[in-house]
Amino acid sequence: IYIPQAEDNENSLTPVANTPLYTDDTLLINGKVYDRVTKEPLPYASITLEGKSMGTITNSDGAFRLSIKDTIAGIKIKISYLGYQSRIIPARLMSHGVAHIMLDPRIIPLQEVVVKVTDPLGLVSKMKMARTTNYSTEPANLTTFYREGTEYKKSISLTEAVLKVYKTGINSTQREQVKILKMRNITDPGQHDTLVAKLKSSISSALLLDIVKNAPDFLSSETMQQYDFSHTDITTLDQRRVYVVSFSQKESVKKPLYQGKLYIDAQNYALVEARFRITPKHLKAAKYDLIVKESKGLSITPLDVSYLVSYKMYNGKYHVNHVKGELLLKVKRDRKLSSSQLKVWFQMATCVIDNQATPVQKDERFNPDKIFSEASYSYDPDFWKNFNIILPEEKIIDIIENYNFNQ
Repeated sequence: IYIPQAEDNENSLTPVANTPLYTDDTLLINGKVYDRVTKEPLPYASITLEGKSMGTITNSDGAFRLSIKDTIAGIKIKISYLGYQSRIIPARLMSHGVAHIMLDPRIIPLQEVVVKVTDPLGLVSKMKMARTTNYSTEPANLTTFYREGTEYKKSISLTEAVLKVYKTGINSTQREQVKILKMRNITDPGQHDTLVAKLKSSISSALLLDIVKNAPDFLSSETMQQYDFSHTDITTLDQRRVYVVSFSQKESVKKPLYQGKLYIDAQNYALVEARFRITPKHLKAAKYDLIVKESKGLSITPLDVSYLVSYKMYNGKYHVNHVKGELLLKVKRDRKLSSSQLKVWFQMATCVIDNQATPVQKDERFNPDKIFSEASYSYDPDFWKNFNIILPEEKIIDIIENYNFNQ
């Protein structure tokens, strides 16, 4: 275990284990990222190889695993999190045991926040005008890790996959193409009193969460007038100032829209992250936009619907780094007094970016509008040992480790 100190040098990491974790010609780096002050784990922190497109993110417990070729083991790893001082650490200093990495919160002086207050709509307008400068107009091949799941009472179902995505340019109207490279399903019934919930068009939803390319109503010139915008904060990402613009639907608008925050780089006006949800007071009206089919004897009510998208820079252009969508539903059976909660979610993280893009052959394409968990596949246990997946949360690690994928 390594306990980082204030400076990123060899003396700031104290190894407890002595043997590097190698598998064949691959170096495995395991770690957890924490807030140095509160000691709380930092979920969805960005973990990247400095100067490379390869990377991963931490899970909701702050844990990550990064697999790199031994030939580049001398490279450095950058750990980034919105609102914190980034750290750059040599990979070889993190290759023994589990690296515990502390990030320092980056505090912006109050007087600077006051001085920097600016027009929020002006910021959003500059962000939109800078799209073709900040984001690639050319296609790229993304190797991504995708996971979707449902949790109901003690029952958990997961589908994981590695995808090749032919990502079209920022101004292209051509649809993205998806190829399944590897896939596996994990189902733990947990108990007899359960139900089956399936995500339809989940891959399509993950791709549409690139909101810089696929502008939602709060970024569309035709519908932005339905929202109030305010400049609420200044934070940092990778030692760069980031403006925080909050938005919410106007009180006079009664249909279900969104509320959330946009994080815009203060120097180049790139959108680096967005977090938003369906406005809670109008959530019930969105039920039939969210639920395609409801079985007899069940009453389902949405409790919360939230989304997250972040971007990372590679070769001077921003690319989608991580997307996540989460739905929390209340399920009540007829003639039952009590109800239970059903959690449905999906997330996708970009692991490798290749600007030498090639389209996916027609006969290899997966239709992103289909139910992904029903796609056919063959399980390859050797592949999953070293791929840069998003580590599962602690509550499902045992299920994965003990699951028979060949059944």
